Amino acid sequence: MLQQLISLILLVFLWLGSAATIQNVLLAVVAGLLFAPLAGLLIFAKRLKDWPSKKVGTSGILADSLPMLVTSGVVLLMTSTDIYVLGIFSNAVQVGIYGVASSLASVTFLSGNVIKPGNPGNDRPF
Repeated sequence: MLQQLISLILLVFLWLGSAATIQNVLLAVVAGLLFAPLAGLLIFAKRLKDWPSKKVGTSGILADSLPMLVTSGVVLLMTSTDIYVLGIFSNAVQVGIYGVASSLASVTFLSGNVIKPGNPGNDRPF
């Protein structure tokens, strides 16, 4: 999520500066890919510093879970935005067909990644 956020911020700055060329968009995506793990490691190291001595209370759990709630909400919004935008430009039948096809493709892709088919003629693991 952090990578998408960094890329989005850079893309908004590029859009506001009217410099949205393909090179700048690719630069924003690569910057997001590079800076997100670095920022994640820094946040992780900061939280890990006083981990053994830190007492966990209700307010601490809520403070840690609130960003996850916001992230889940943003992911839900990002995954359904295409249907809303398509609804603006086309009729309900086309939006319905696209929604079903998109959901079916997601489930198919997920099940293909969950079930890793091996070599059926070979019972040895290697």
